Amino acid sequence: MEITGLLIGFVAGGIIAWIMATLLVRLKTVSKQELEAVNEKNVSLHTDLIVAQEKLKSMQEDEAELRTEIAAYREKTEQSRDEVQALERNLSGTTAQLNVAHDTVQKQLEEIGTYKLELKSMTDEF
Repeated sequence: MEITGLLIGFVAGGIIAWIMATLLVRLKTVSKQELEAVNEKNVSLHTDLIVAQEKLKSMQEDEAELRTEIAAYREKTEQSRDEVQALERNLSGTTAQLNVAHDTVQKQLEEIGTYKLELKSMTDEF
């Protein structure tokens, strides 16, 4: 009888061990469909990563080009501003010279008018 109980215990223990081993294997393994889905997702994400990296590189190159263009436009703007200031100074000088010349012409016209009157009075006396 003792052997029967012992055999029943071994059989029951074996069945329980088999059930536990089966459950552990099932918990640790992934179905083929899940594995394929995960692999497809991995490939898709890797492809998306490569595309995103290429876009980032392209955008960084575009940014560098734009920064270069901005620097060139700023330099051109500074040169234009300097040219405008030089032209304004030149215009101011020319305007001052023109005003002096205008005043000189006015004085000379007045002198000519005075000389004409003097000449007319001299000719009237003769």
